[in-house]
Amino acid sequence: MRRPQVDATRHRLPPHSHGIDGVRIATVAETVLAAATRLGLLDLVVLVDGVLHEQGCTRDDLEEVARSRRGGPRLREALALADGRSESPWESLLRMLHEACEVPVQPQVELFDDAGRFVARADLLITGTRTLQEYDGAVHRDRGQYARDRRRDSRLAEAGYVRHGYVAPDVRFRAAMILREADAALGRTYDPTRLDAWYALWRGSLWEQDPRSGQFGPGTEPADGPN
Repeated sequence: MRRPQVDATRHRLPPHSHGIDGVRIATVAETVLAAATRLGLLDLVVLVDGVLHEQGCTRDDLEEVARSRRGGPRLREALALADGRSESPWESLLRMLHEACEVPVQPQVELFDDAGRFVARADLLITGTRTLQEYDGAVHRDRGQYARDRRRDSRLAEAGYVRHGYVAPDVRFRAAMILREADAALGRTYDPTRLDAWYALWRGSLWEQDPRSGQFGPGTEPADGPN
């Protein structure tokens, strides 16, 4: 009997594993390699970011399993783009949007004022500017967090930083707006063709389809979406 919920893979040699309560479990690196055979590049980068950030395994572990194995080429491609400093999936997506659009960014940068005093740590700093591109998740709607965020915004403004905060629908549907603001920070002319590389990554990824309706593709705006 076939079960569509189960996806089995046969190996010539047993994959690396360890025992948990007497059951053999594939290592984190082996599991990521298996995912590389089925996930798109953007999805895989997000997964690798999370594994590296949570220290599920090392980059060396992933590079080792990616050698001459099925899924290896895709995993090596993802490793070249991955950055374990990303602290959430949407932060990884925001970083990848910038990198695909040729906007140089630095993740999780510590910021200081002209007197050398620590101001804040930024999700993304556009390299060579004082412009921050940050993902604002649901935690930022908490009343206490909201108050702390406003105090942080004041400190950033006093130190001469410009902060742009984005939410998931912005990353999902308003990539053009994000690129416009990044281009303005870099002092360059907005060029929508830079989005082509981002849409190529987005298209076919697990993030492309809106889970509420399944009808929106990359760069489109839902009729009832936030303004």
